Amino acid sequence: MDLNQDHGQVAWDHWLSQFDGKPRLQALVKALLKPAEGLQGALRDLYDKRWLDAAEGKQLDGIGEIVGLSRVLDNAVFVAFFGFVGQPSVEGFSRARIRRRYERTVAGSTTLPDYEYRKLLYWKIAVNNGYGTTPEIIAAIKPIFDVTRVVVQDAGNAKVRIWMNRIPSTAEALLNDPHRWIPVAAGVGIKVITVSSDKPFGFLNQGYYGFGVGVISHDIRNGTGGGCFTVANGYAPTYFAGNYNVSTQCF
Repeated sequence: MDLNQDHGQVAWDHWLSQFDGKPRLQALVKALLKPAEGLQGALRDLYDKRWLDAAEGKQLDGIGEIVGLSRVLDNAVFVAFFGFVGQPSVEGFSRARIRRRYERTVAGSTTLPDYEYRKLLYWKIAVNNGYGTTPEIIAAIKPIFDVTRVVVQDAGNAKVRIWMNRIPSTAEALLNDPHRWIPVAAGVGIKVITVSSDKPFGFLNQGYYGFGVGVISHDIRNGTGGGCFTVANGYAPTYFAGNYNVSTQCF
């Protein structure tokens, strides 16, 4: 289907050659076909822009209404408290107050730009169609955290550990409360989310990087640390999935 036709010109070309040189008649014929250009433009947008990768603005909002997710994100802003270098949204002496016990560290809301909202919509689609299996958790996490590798491990007592290969910035609104985006099954908790760079610290026979190059994984919320994951075939065994032949890898 050609969605870039000049309908007015096509219509005029169908007239007999005896009407050549009749500019007023030509203008009338093209004017009568002018509404077809608007219909064609709408149909072209339907083919080219009404899907998630290409949609913008109101078109993305329409997809959000279909999947059930607003562009406005709550609890998107870090509240500044007294703290130390390396902690998210902290200030020094005489610049911020000490955080009280149980006081929230995030507040407010923000309207997501298209590129962040698109990530969230991919996540929502994965959640709407998933059942909490390991591959489904990984598929949902990758777009929203913009990572290429995810490891999910059974942590026992209905909990999971998660590792991702990117250290996020505290300015990213989607990562102010990362646990909210992990689509585990009902009743399943998240023990810890750890992150490292594309060069995780580990042992040579594991294919990882040593001192001075590798980055030790750390809790996405609480700073540096380390840990081990039992992995196989790109995933870790969980109570969601079948049996695996596994080995332990440390980060």
